[in-house]
Amino acid sequence: MAKIKITLTKSPIGYNKKQRATAQALGLRKMQSSVIQEDTPDIMGKIASIAHLVTWEQVVEGLPEGILPVEEENEENQEIAAAKTSPADVAAAPSPEAD
Repeated sequence: MAKIKITLTKSPIGYNKKQRATAQALGLRKMQSSVIQEDTPDIMGKIASIAHLVTWEQVVEGLPEGILPVEEENEENQEIAAAKTSPADVAAAPSPEAD
């Protein structure tokens, strides 16, 4: 099942108790705190009820943060991947001082 990252971007202070309780039920305790939850209808309903306090985004499972999935890869990511070398490649390369 897909996951979503929810971030509390606005303080629930000054809003009614139900909205504060909803933020806490999602696991959001402090400003700018984030949690990762399953993308289910009940979680999406909670997000909708406090949409003015939070932001959310889809999380791709199995990929480190900052790496795009294959279908969203662009030329810049391909150039970066091509420029990286493994430690074995560096060790196997002849040194410039060896004559």
